Amino acid sequence: MCSKQFLCRFLVLALFLAGCASIAASVSAQDKYSPNAISAELIGQVLNASPEVSAQYGYISYLNGLDTAALIDSGDILSEQSALLTFYSDNAVESVINNGPMRVIDRSGEATIYLNTTPAGDFGNPETFREGVAVMKASVRHQVIVNTVTGAFTAHFDCIVDSNEPFKISEKTYRLGKSGQPFEITFSGHLNAQAPPSGHMVGFITGLELQPTN
Repeated sequence: MCSKQFLCRFLVLALFLAGCASIAASVSAQDKYSPNAISAELIGQVLNASPEVSAQYGYISYLNGLDTAALIDSGDILSEQSALLTFYSDNAVESVINNGPMRVIDRSGEATIYLNTTPAGDFGNPETFREGVAVMKASVRHQVIVNTVTGAFTAHFDCIVDSNEPFKISEKTYRLGKSGQPFEITFSGHLNAQAPPSGHMVGFITGLELQPTN
């Protein structure tokens, strides 16, 4: 009798643990592709060419679904000079509102991610970050909040994918997002007293899934 009770309890426990493992795996998969999960991480700079025009540019240092080594040319150390994927965002100012030491700037424009198989990014020359093939273009509207006392700022971009092209990296072909898909970019940064650059920034993308095509 005891052995039968033990066997029943063992089977119940085994089924319970199996169910927990299944739920955990499901949650893990959902987290990986959650709109709130980090899709990519960005290192960049800002150049405010005039009070009406601003550009943000740099390189991708992390892309969910790829090893960091896949983002680097020829096994070099990851930097703007070796990164295969770069970004460039070109925006026009729509409004500026001052509130004490805080300044709110609204802009709209276009953001593009490029694949350059012979990277040569140079923060001294922002144009180098839009060399290569455009693999994803998006319409953007963003808000920048600047602390005019400290020079610190945050920026939030609401983006819509306009187009995405297949690209090959690490012998596999991918697309970034889907046409019409919304995603977000968030930056933290610090303005410089003298430009160029107008500021340095780091940030991340959420909601832009890397999709294998083969």
